[in-house]
Order: sequence, then structure tokens, then C-alpha cells
Amino acid sequence: MLLTEAHDRLLEVYERLDEMDVSTAEVRAAEILHGLGFTPSMMVDKCKNFSGGWRMRIALARALYIRPSMMLLDEPTNHLDLNACVWLEQYLKRYFYNFADSKTSPSE
Repeated sequence: MLLTEAHDRLLEVYERLDEMDVSTAEVRAAEILHGLGFTPSMMVDKCKNFSGGWRMRIALARALYIRPSMMLLDEPTNHLDLNACVWLEQYLKRYFYNFADSKTSPSE
């Protein structure tokens, strides 16, 4: 029984990885970080080297990266500059439009 549960869980993980499209993981992460104002040199820096505001951006990037089916964002723009706010608004519009479209499209 335990082996069956482990097998089922492993299948769930593989399905989630397929959904996340891990073949483009690094590119997607860089696009999100860039949109939130990170420079290429900042993208390779350790998290502990960032201030609280930049760590909040990292947390937001992580939430966006995993593509959840639901997000509850409490004032996500508090630590963002204007460019990052505009980028986030556009990203969320695209994300939720694509998500809603994929859920309402007729299956073949």
C-alpha cells in the first residue's frame, strides 16, 4: 500500500512538472525577475544579500513562477517601482486570461 501511495505521489509530481514546463524554467524565471526589476547580476546573487523589499519581490517572483490556480495578493505592489507595477499588471492580465481560456476551451 505504501508503495502505491508513493507511486501515485510521484506521478502527481511529474504531472505538475509537465504543467510548469520545466524545459523553459530558467528563461521563465529570468523573465519574471527582470519584470520585477532585477538586473542579470542581481539574479545570481544570494537571497540573504537583499533588503526586505527586494526579498518581497523574490517571494512574489516565486509565487508567479509556480503558476498557481489561485493567488491571493495583499498589496503586492508595496515594494515595487512604477515599471515593475506596470509589468505585474500586464503579467497578471496575460496569466489569468490564458488560465481562464485553458479552463473554458472545449476538450477534444
